Amino acid sequence: LLLFIYNATFSQIEKIKIEKEDSIFTNVDKQPEFPGGFVALLQFVNKNMDLTSVDCPAFGCKTFRIKFMITSSGVVKDVTVKTNLPDCPAYENELARVFKLMPHWKPAILNGAAVNTYFTLPFRIRLG
Repeated sequence: LLLFIYNATFSQIEKIKIEKEDSIFTNVDKQPEFPGGFVALLQFVNKNMDLTSVDCPAFGCKTFRIKFMITSSGVVKDVTVKTNLPDCPAYENELARVFKLMPHWKPAILNGAAVNTYFTLPFRIRLG
């Protein structure tokens, strides 16, 4: 009887594990991390950002909100960029392009396992 209960519990654990592979978690034990940390993230964006082709009359500091998924394997997916520059999507497109180039992140951790999660970053750019 004890063996039967063990097998039933093991099957339930396997089922939960499979369901978690497709799930996206908002509350995690450890947030995802860019390799090298936040400073390395800023360096990556600065190195890969090309604003020379962006034709937009906006000036000053603008804040962009970048939301993206980091999968359980660390891949960046589903990048969306929001800002208050409705007449100038070129900056949003360029930021999205750069974030799609990113190397694998260290994924979020929940109960000791890597899981999918969304990550949102506010990002400021001085324009003009």
